[in-house]
Amino acid sequence: MLFVVWEFLVHRFSLLYTDSHEPVLYGPSTIEIRYQLPLIWLGIFSFLAMAVTAGVYIFSDMHCRKTPFFISLATFLVILGLPHVAFIPNFIAIKEEIRMIKNIKCS
Repeated sequence: MLFVVWEFLVHRFSLLYTDSHEPVLYGPSTIEIRYQLPLIWLGIFSFLAMAVTAGVYIFSDMHCRKTPFFISLATFLVILGLPHVAFIPNFIAIKEEIRMIKNIKCS
């Protein structure tokens, strides 16, 4: 369990040293800060919730409630799949570009 959380934390720190935008800037861009970083934190919390609910289910006397585990598992899988959806980062980039144009026009 600690290794998975550690992997998420290492991925969070690796955002600081990204060079995918290097001709313009070095480090995280708006997409990394406003989209990928919250997804990493949500991934950590949802994985911990899944581990706790699995532990409660396994060590309970009567194995009668699987629903909290399946809800936390589904949440964790959705959060892991969201970085592969291209619509949301594109939407954030367009929104940021519109905000920058408005700022340029106002000055």
